[in-house]
Amino acid sequence: MDVRASLSAHGRGRVGPGESASLGAKMYVSGERSIQVASERDVLTAKEVSEILRIHLGTFYRLVREGKFQGFRVGSEWRFRKDELERWMAEQTKRSRGPRGRPTKK
Repeated sequence: MDVRASLSAHGRGRVGPGESASLGAKMYVSGERSIQVASERDVLTAKEVSEILRIHLGTFYRLVREGKFQGFRVGSEWRFRKDELERWMAEQTKRSRGPRGRPTKK
């Protein structure tokens, strides 16, 4: 399952009217400035990320402590940007491939 399909399976892939198709974010215009505001589909909880990656929640928090994922806190809860997760997954896929595009042996 690719990232977008997995995110859609978690209810994060739908884009409503007035939202950007790429991020699902709303644009607000104030004077001459426009501000892009993250919608609820752009931000994932730690549990959602661990489910997408199919890893234990504790393993995910270890990756966060090691600096593999950048997040932010809302009160006592951690949140993670969907686009950062997609970037990380793409990097991991590239890193696990050999020079000819074949998986490397471990």
